Amino acid sequence: MYEIRINFQKQLKKLKNDLIKLDDEIIKNFKKSINLFKTYDDNIFNEIKSGIKKIKSDNKNIEEECLELLATQQPLACDLIFIENCMKISSNLSDITRLTFNITKTAKQLQKDKISKKPLDTIMKMSEDVENMLDNCVKVFLNQDKTKALEIKQNDDVVDEYFDKFIINIKNTIKQKPETVNTLISFLLVGRYLERMADRAETIALITFQV
Repeated sequence: MYEIRINFQKQLKKLKNDLIKLDDEIIKNFKKSINLFKTYDDNIFNEIKSGIKKIKSDNKNIEEECLELLATQQPLACDLIFIENCMKISSNLSDITRLTFNITKTAKQLQKDKISKKPLDTIMKMSEDVENMLDNCVKVFLNQDKTKALEIKQNDDVVDEYFDKFIINIKNTIKQKPETVNTLISFLLVGRYLERMADRAETIALITFQV
């Protein structure tokens, strides 16, 4: 029985490490996707596509790890909750990956458009906050750091405020320069993707309170 428990703890440790690695890969891809707005490069675009393919595979492996632990082991109540929460996190990371690729495709679409400085600056500011949230949300859960979890919740409020102001600025600019409508709507979509990613990061962090 003791050996079984030791093996189970090793599997849990591997699950934790795999979650951290997955989050690191997601952040790396996210940073590349945002940088495409500054300097578009088809090679980087293809790197992101390959990276997302690997992330999806790794995410699927994590889900399978969780299911295997639930099916083959006899976890204690606290371990059961932890594994179930890891599956929730995996689902949210999957959403973040999808949103990252949406951003990447928009960058490709806009590469030939003349990008005005103001909306680009807002996207960059939002992306900095989102990157910080992505960098911390999984670690916050694994470390059970409720103080930092609440900080991430506050960061989400900041991103929401950015997006609300962004909508107003985009509307005003479209009224003044209707010829820019297509480009500005694309930027508005990117802002929406970032806002959703922040929501997912907040959800992951607040799972800390469910343990």
